Amino acid sequence: MAAIACSSAKNWAVFVLHASWIFIIVGAAVTRYISDEGKLALREGEEADFYTSELTYITAQVDGSYEGQPLRKAKQTEVLFSEFTSNSYSWSSDFKGKDFRIDLKRFIAHAEATFVADPQGESYLKIVEAAGGEGHEHYLKSGATENFHGLPISLNNPTEGAINLQITPEGSYIHTPLYG
Repeated sequence: MAAIACSSAKNWAVFVLHASWIFIIVGAAVTRYISDEGKLALREGEEADFYTSELTYITAQVDGSYEGQPLRKAKQTEVLFSEFTSNSYSWSSDFKGKDFRIDLKRFIAHAEATFVADPQGESYLKIVEAAGGEGHEHYLKSGATENFHGLPISLNNPTEGAINLQITPEGSYIHTPLYG
């Protein structure tokens, strides 16, 4: 009887060992083919319900109105744009009965939005904000008021409660509702 108990205990241990290997292999397969990779930076005690994905997505939005109400139709698609791929994207649909089509014309690697000087063009002020050890560029059009991270700033457009920047032939001025 002791020999039988010892034998079934060995079989049980062998079964658990092999079952655990199968469980690990199935878990690795699920992780490989269903998971998503990304980055999440947290300090001790912080919580977050988002992360930065390693994947690249393109979001296309079509805005319009229907029966006087503003509407938006959007589609987000995972893409792989590179100098080494075909770089194609197309979306055909309808917006409340009106057909539309969006096609990618051309992919430009490492493209950056810049301004080109034009004597006939509109005036803009480049504002560089330093936050988190990095500079963020903002462009403010003359005659406009923009909200930069919750802070209203106007250029040649005096606005109550905003940081008002004035550029005139006599000089540049700043009027702010903030003290200190």
